[in-house]
Amino acid sequence: MTLVVAGVFVLVAVATFWFLVSRAMDRVDGDNARPSSVAATRAADDRQRIAADVFVAYEKGKYPKLASKVGERWAELQALRESAAHAALKEPGCGKVTTAEISVDRSTRETIMTFVYCDDSMNRIDYTDAELSSDPSVRAAAAQLARESAERREQDEQWSIHMQDRVREQLKDPDSAVFRNARTYHGSGAPVVCGEVNSRNSFGGMSGYQRFVAAGSVIALDEQVEGGVREVWKRFCRD
Repeated sequence: MTLVVAGVFVLVAVATFWFLVSRAMDRVDGDNARPSSVAATRAADDRQRIAADVFVAYEKGKYPKLASKVGERWAELQALRESAAHAALKEPGCGKVTTAEISVDRSTRETIMTFVYCDDSMNRIDYTDAELSSDPSVRAAAAQLARESAERREQDEQWSIHMQDRVREQLKDPDSAVFRNARTYHGSGAPVVCGEVNSRNSFGGMSGYQRFVAAGSVIALDEQVEGGVREVWKRFCRD
């Protein structure tokens, strides 16, 4: 009987959180609605056909060998990945780009190689940086995608900071809050920020990291939900 009640509680908690997040999404969508140009619309269509990971820039610390090989051209890598993804969409039979990565072994300061896979196919498409820069339509689309990606990253960062401030308000000692692994996830509307936070408890000691899920006015922490936010996390905090 206890398990049944607990299960019902979890389902109700997830359903309630989803309802409230949906409401928050609708409000943010309305606030952020902007007219789109033909180029922006085309770029948005392309974005839907490119895996989200392609728009996540490399961290230098995780790719020391690649950073050493390309040197000062590191700043070009993200634009090249997005350019390659867009170029691949023009290839026959490429309905969706699942992977667009820089080749560590084949790239140098002089020539940067990008490889792309489409639709979970094993057929690899290779591009040099020279090939990507020679196609005006690819350059234009990549520039548009790069602008949108930069804007999205900036918006995500500001939204994450705002949501972390909202999480602080839920803690016993807001000033002691330490965040880690905060990441912003996108659905059909307002972003959902998921991460972990540690803070001082009533005894003055750090209570240990707990998960949080935040979207607009809706905040959920492990300590506030019976059994923690595991089910909510599974629903909102996975790619």
